[in-house]
Amino acid sequence: MTEFTQKIKKVPHEILMGETIKNGPVTEVSLCSFEDTKAVIRFDKPLAKLIGLDRIAEYQLLCSIQEFGISPEVLYFDPDQGIQIWRYVSGNHLKITTQTKTSRLQEIGKILKTIHQIKPTTPLPLFGSFIERYQDLLGGKENRKIIEAGFSLYEEISTDETPLVLSHNDLNPDNLLWVNSLFVLDWEYVSFNHPYFDLACLIEYLQLDHKNINELLIAYNTDLDPVDIQQLFLWREFNNFLTFFWLMIIKKYSIISDKERSLLVKLEQRLSRKKS
Repeated sequence: MTEFTQKIKKVPHEILMGETIKNGPVTEVSLCSFEDTKAVIRFDKPLAKLIGLDRIAEYQLLCSIQEFGISPEVLYFDPDQGIQIWRYVSGNHLKITTQTKTSRLQEIGKILKTIHQIKPTTPLPLFGSFIERYQDLLGGKENRKIIEAGFSLYEEISTDETPLVLSHNDLNPDNLLWVNSLFVLDWEYVSFNHPYFDLACLIEYLQLDHKNINELLIAYNTDLDPVDIQQLFLWREFNNFLTFFWLMIIKKYSIISDKERSLLVKLEQRLSRKKS
């Protein structure tokens, strides 16, 4: 927190800092009081700029979709200082149990469809711009075959004519909050993307079996447009490559934790077997 003390002093509002709830390679996130309102403050680290996060696009998007009640309310934003503050939301991170699985998956499917049907009124990047940035950052010989296989897979699955939609792109359980219904956090990777990527992320992160996948897709597929399961699973596989890319970038440009290093090794072994 010491490195961000001077930045806090530049905010023209009363801020009382609370406990740090996340300290990762891209951001540090803490509880705070903002003008006597319980809030959450996020500080960018240098890696945020390096990987091309568009904070202005994220902020404008969050402001424009407040009416849907599925995303944080931004209270303060300073892109030059790399600070965003949003109103604290009380809830529990999503947990899928045997008793709640069907109802939770139905809710997730409906909310995801709502997100994908939103027509943004503000500029957004294309998901492909993140991939191009990752390609630039991952030059070199280390794990070259895996990296090339991952980018080749992306080129294969992203060239169909499916219309791109508003996509969150990071739907892991830490970003899914249950507040009477589903509330989605951390929109920093938001972009236009193929709709299958968000679905694939949910399937992978929640480790859904075929029955659960079917329940999710039934709730999502309100327009009765059939989902290509084979393509969906290719997007799921690409999500593993993307996680591998991300961990390689952390290792190369930041400080990788023991947990992240362990996952990197597991993915390297898994994706090497796929390649061979």
